[in-house]
Amino acid sequence: MTKRPVAVIVLAAGKGTRMRSDRPKVLHPIAGRPMLQWAVAAAEALTPDRIGIVVGPDMEAVAVAAAPYPTRVQERQAGTADAVQAARDLIEGFDGAVIIAFADTPLVRPETYRQLADAIDTPAAVAVLGMRPADPGQYGRLVAGGDGSLTAIVEYLDATADQRAIDLCNAGLMAFDGRVLPDLLDAIGNDNAKGEFYLTDAVALARRRGLSCTVVEASEDEVMGINSRAELAAAEARMQQRLRASVMAAGATLTDPSTVYLQADTRL
Repeated sequence: MTKRPVAVIVLAAGKGTRMRSDRPKVLHPIAGRPMLQWAVAAAEALTPDRIGIVVGPDMEAVAVAAAPYPTRVQERQAGTADAVQAARDLIEGFDGAVIIAFADTPLVRPETYRQLADAIDTPAAVAVLGMRPADPGQYGRLVAGGDGSLTAIVEYLDATADQRAIDLCNAGLMAFDGRVLPDLLDAIGNDNAKGEFYLTDAVALARRRGLSCTVVEASEDEVMGINSRAELAAAEARMQQRLRASVMAAGATLTDPSTVYLQADTRL
């Protein structure tokens, strides 16, 4: 089967106020590389037809870091669906898999991006990346049907007690059949606890239209998001473990791996 084309939209408009820094959150480095560029590099590994970055107002530095890829500005910042709408011209009429990724989840591997794209080839209209965290906390819950398909994503604040007991949680990344994504975006409203336009509502909308939805699972460590300095440090530690394992698998001897720190561009 010939795989369909792939487009990747990376959402990078978050202000990152919890970082307490003048530097945009997605430009904070992991192993010497801005976290935005880790997400872009994972997307590039798929050799996609299109890559676009959504930034917030007055984020010229992020647009520079995104080069040579086009950026679009999310002016009102009213939720994830609103962010994707800002990049609508980059995906309008695209006949393939459209992956919606996040610049603040730099540990997601290219293989996971490929799994999301392949899920659209199965074909499903919508694929959602899920995880089973040790503490589900306030993550959105993935509600599955009896046949194992995905029926809805429910944000924690809008979930019932039974839904909050579900351990399969939303990890954020999603993929769509590009032929139906624009119509789903138009149908998403903001009647929820935060008054925002949630991209996750696309699952229930797709199901009501008789379209199939599915889940791709990843580990909690791989999909960790970064919103604070502590989480940045935790992501750095995980990335260092990954880089050390890679160079040792390639033949390098690290007598005490925990004392070796590598950069994204380190070559041994």
